[in-house]
Amino acid sequence: AKIIQSLYLAYRDLGQRDLAKYWRDMGLARAGEIRDEDSDLIGFKWTELEIETPFTYVTFEEQLLLAVEPSLRSLVTSVLIAQGDWFEKEMEFWRNWLQPGMTVIDVGANAGVYTFSAALRVGPEGCVLAVEPFSGCVRCLEETCTINQLTWVKVCAGAASDRNGTAQLALHGASELNEIVSSDEEATVKPGNFEEVSCFTLDSLIEQEAISKVDLLKIDAEGHELQVLAGSNRILTEFSPTILYENIAGSRGSNLAVADFLRDRGYQLFQYQPYLGQLIPINSREDLQGRLNIIALPESES
Repeated sequence: AKIIQSLYLAYRDLGQRDLAKYWRDMGLARAGEIRDEDSDLIGFKWTELEIETPFTYVTFEEQLLLAVEPSLRSLVTSVLIAQGDWFEKEMEFWRNWLQPGMTVIDVGANAGVYTFSAALRVGPEGCVLAVEPFSGCVRCLEETCTINQLTWVKVCAGAASDRNGTAQLALHGASELNEIVSSDEEATVKPGNFEEVSCFTLDSLIEQEAISKVDLLKIDAEGHELQVLAGSNRILTEFSPTILYENIAGSRGSNLAVADFLRDRGYQLFQYQPYLGQLIPINSREDLQGRLNIIALPESES
């Protein structure tokens, strides 16, 4: 199924509709053969979608259908088809840390690998807020919620920031690299490669959604992490959530300002050692070098 889907998406990316349709139809035929064998068809669910549909399906965590962008240019789509799971080592920490009933906020959810891993673990008694500014990924998130009946996941379209209003989202070939840009930075982006999106503080979001606790906060905002935290004063003060944040965005290097901000708020920073399941303290700025993601724990838990 994955090989056929990869060929379908490759020809779709090239604009060769007839060849894309050929491989989609090959997938349909193979699904029919498997149906006759009474085998699991979840891996072929994507073949039921029209070529114009703005998403495709991949299997995730064995039991979910994840709607993702229908393009191999998307890192999420290509990685999930090739590897069957997301590649970041912190995903292991994420899955092990989560407990039923927790409340989670995923900032920069993209197609939702962290969102829906959380949804499976917090269950219907918990809550997951998926914050995503890019309209294409918002469609994917909403479709995944619908097709899997994940009513405890709330998709929040827009960008988390330090203010409420609107912002410019610069669009890139891979949506994972989309970023909020300032008016000064807009001149460096080609005209038309923007979406105007709503922006809001996380404090205003939890008030709007009547959220009474936040246990875990993930921030992947392509360099906008400090603004997200600046708009989360109540969350940090009242709830002291565990935080997983992106330390390196593109060519910017380590996000030292975020590290300093969190330390000033009483957080201890860690890197995660997979398989051993260990959190290794980060004691200097040099320890941050080359670390894609950082885990921050409040003093009460560290």
